[in-house]
Amino acid sequence: KLLCAKYLTNFSVFANLPDHWAVDQLFPILPIHRLNTPPTEYATLCDVTCDSDGVVDKFIDLHDVKEVLELHKLSPGEPYYLAVCLIGAYQEVMGNNHNLFGDPHEAQIVIDQNGYLLKKVVPGSSLGDTLAWARYSKAELHESFRQLVQARVKEGHMTSAEGEELAARYENRIGAYTYLDPASSNGVG
Repeated sequence: KLLCAKYLTNFSVFANLPDHWAVDQLFPILPIHRLNTPPTEYATLCDVTCDSDGVVDKFIDLHDVKEVLELHKLSPGEPYYLAVCLIGAYQEVMGNNHNLFGDPHEAQIVIDQNGYLLKKVVPGSSLGDTLAWARYSKAELHESFRQLVQARVKEGHMTSAEGEELAARYENRIGAYTYLDPASSNGVG
């Protein structure tokens, strides 16, 4: 276990798997692609929160609990997807907005004898959603930021064009996903 890899994952153990952290509940965790290639890495999972307790280092095994998960070697610039199964509504209700991450994207999948059906995809929280949850007004924040930018332009700290670009970037970010987004150029929602 000491020599295993640590995979940084795009979720919060406290917000998304509170029973794993609080009562050592185990959830099935598995890769959902590259399934035609055998895993060659042994790893534990670390989340994107700022504390050292956001770790998953106990996993379901056939007969017991294992301390590492078999995963594929990461390829630079290529996302690697894991599924955490059976978390459902209870974990969602028990979780909180730890570090103001909000809700992650969700997929509801039904499996039967004919295969699987992607029943529903629920988009995760935006920064604006999370700020609203914390009782901040998106409109008031936007107005305060706009006034701050205007003051900086008036004081000569930036040009009008720079101020407009900064305001547009702010507006873009307020609607962005709170977790890391591998599809964006900088990895941020």
